[in-house]
Amino acid sequence: MRTFLYEAGFIRAEDLHKTDDSILIPVDDRLSQFLADLKSAMTFSDACAYIGATRRQMELLVEGGLVKAITADMKAHNKYSFAQRELDRFLAALLKRAVRARPWEEGLVSIAAAAERTCCRSVDVVALILEGRLPTVRHPWDVDGYRSILVKLSEVKAAKGEMAIRRVAGIKSPDREP
Repeated sequence: MRTFLYEAGFIRAEDLHKTDDSILIPVDDRLSQFLADLKSAMTFSDACAYIGATRRQMELLVEGGLVKAITADMKAHNKYSFAQRELDRFLAALLKRAVRARPWEEGLVSIAAAAERTCCRSVDVVALILEGRLPTVRHPWDVDGYRSILVKLSEVKAAKGEMAIRRVAGIKSPDREP
């Protein structure tokens, strides 16, 4: 618990040498939320299953800053902890613009397939979705979660070209929604 509190900024570095009973921790709403997040925390594997992502996709989402671990400084998978609230926030943002897929729609592919076919990272495709830069975002009637998201490949290609132009021109992308 001490490690979690230190990494979250509740314990100062100069207080680390003190005994547990002599460390003062500010009791406020931020601490209450942090403790609630710890109580609902999921392991790396559980978080993958919860949002419907593969281990590699989850790694990329964390590295890209799209999903935040409770203790972001820990590198080993078995030491990552994810608050259910954070995972729910990510899924809600991802599904916010998604419309139920229509059986006759063509050209829809998964996030991973879109990334592979356009030679970009899946986190870039997710960022395009979160930024609202892909007009067509779908998901099947019977499935929710990360792997259920479908996008139009042609729109990803066009947006990827725009991203490259912005990068070369030194124009920053709009901030992503949290």
